[in-house]
Amino acid sequence: MQESKIYEIAQMINNRSTVENDLSEAKSMITKMFHDKYINKMHTAIIEKYDYSYNNPTKEVNLLNALKPFIVESKHTKLEQAIEMLTFMNTVSNIKSEVAPVLYSQNVSIQDESSFIHPDGIYEIDESCLKTGSKNQILPLILLMLAQ
Repeated sequence: MQESKIYEIAQMINNRSTVENDLSEAKSMITKMFHDKYINKMHTAIIEKYDYSYNNPTKEVNLLNALKPFIVESKHTKLEQAIEMLTFMNTVSNIKSEVAPVLYSQNVSIQDESSFIHPDGIYEIDESCLKTGSKNQILPLILLMLAQ
């Protein structure tokens, strides 16, 4: 009786399709678990942050919306794309500001600043710019894009 069980197990292990099916099933279970536990929750949180950014526009977005009646209709698509980009950037900034304290409390860096600074000193980064970001500098570029 013991031999038949061992023989049966050996046949299962030796059957390539059985092993591949088992591995595929395990992969599917792990993928589903990660989606349920992490991905879906992150997606929901990101959508909520985007909705908040959309419903609470920045000064730059308000300015672009106010300019819309004064811009030729052929440029409205570019204007909408610029508004969408600013809203997206604001969403990312909001998420980063909420995630940063958690990561910094665990000594995890969002961005490895040292990778931008070379020992020879050729590349110098404005540290205050890295810490505060430069989202307000994008508006002149958007206005320039709309003028073309």
